Amino acid sequence: MKLEARIPVRIDFGGPWTDTPEFYENEIEGGATLNAAIVPLLLNATGQYNRAYVRGTLITGKSLLDAEEIKVNDFSGTIKKKLVQGTSVSYEAGIPSSGLGTSAALNAIWLGLIKGVNEDISSHELRQLVAEKSHRIERELGIIGGKQDQYAAVFGGINLFVFHRDGRVDIQKVPISKSCLKELESSLILFDTGKTRLSSKLHEHVWGNYRKGSNRSALVRMREIALEMFDSLTQGNLELFGKLMNENWECQKALHPSITNEHIEDIFNVVKSAGISGGKACGAGGGGCLVFLSKPEYRKRIENILMNLSGVLVPFEFDWDGLVIENDEMDVIYK
Repeated sequence: MKLEARIPVRIDFGGPWTDTPEFYENEIEGGATLNAAIVPLLLNATGQYNRAYVRGTLITGKSLLDAEEIKVNDFSGTIKKKLVQGTSVSYEAGIPSSGLGTSAALNAIWLGLIKGVNEDISSHELRQLVAEKSHRIERELGIIGGKQDQYAAVFGGINLFVFHRDGRVDIQKVPISKSCLKELESSLILFDTGKTRLSSKLHEHVWGNYRKGSNRSALVRMREIALEMFDSLTQGNLELFGKLMNENWECQKALHPSITNEHIEDIFNVVKSAGISGGKACGAGGGGCLVFLSKPEYRKRIENILMNLSGVLVPFEFDWDGLVIENDEMDVIYK
């Protein structure tokens, strides 16, 4: 049996950090994030864009009874041997950019492949199980981080995730209109600074401050921003959405000084003068990707400015399927 899978990454708009157990397990109202699953687009040699999903393959091994028998000649004469194919799992990221939840998507895809050998992972319950288990594996390995990356990758779409103190996660798809969605797609700009960072180290700093009580108000406000963003997209109010992105970024920077740096601040200063409506660092911050919201008529001007800075523009499109697994034996697609 051969299974092939693909899974998106994500950009987060509001509520990052509040999806982490260190926060939502200690807050009566829990945490909340609003994000969108995306697939980056890479230009190929023919000038066409390829969808750079995180991809994986699982090939199950055969039993000894099914193994191919071959004849081998050696000094003692002709002998028979059996070629046994073992089970293999391989997976790879679509692009090397950080801040998009790629490591979480990689964990979710191999876990989904293993579950997909015997089960249809298209059900809501099994998808949630894959998201939860892949996050739990990271925690068992001592990696500090939240759940939004796993959930965004597995479920796809634009969603509000609410994380309760008892571990429950509510998933609310944003009921965005076609006209607002079209405007949002033409207004978002993703820029990779090329600067990587170790997000788990950032988490240590941030949660150290949280335990001291020095950044709790910023975290609580980001949770509220995620909820307000849900309403702004539902109402088609992208002007408010951009303002909330800006406020979320200010809250992120209040968590710890290493969330931003001189390079990131220089980029923000340049694009602010060019007319962006909103912007923030993706994920934990400290490097990686930045996402900006511009009015469609300013987009080209802002992109031209960014192309002259240290970093690279990352074209993308929204993904609505989440984790997809194709089974060659049963001719079935799980998504």
